[in-house]
Amino acid sequence: MIEIIKESHPEVSDNRIIKLLNQANKEFCAETRVSEASYTVSGNTVTDKTYYTLDDSIIQIFDVYIDGERAQRISLKPDKEDEDMI
Repeated sequence: MIEIIKESHPEVSDNRIIKLLNQANKEFCAETRVSEASYTVSGNTVTDKTYYTLDDSIIQIFDVYIDGERAQRISLKPDKEDEDMI
């Protein structure tokens, strides 16, 4: 794909083309939900911790399970912030 793009736009760097292709891929996957996978946060979960750092490849979260049960969705930001976020 880089070579094909370079034929029409030789002035654009390979790095810029790669960034744009990656962005297009993320947008495509988000809009079409063509790429769905599971991600498990294990061993690093902490009681009363609200926020976790997730992999950059995650573009949307549909469901969260805690101890095998689907957690209820929270539509608002929690009143209590994690201590490490203050």
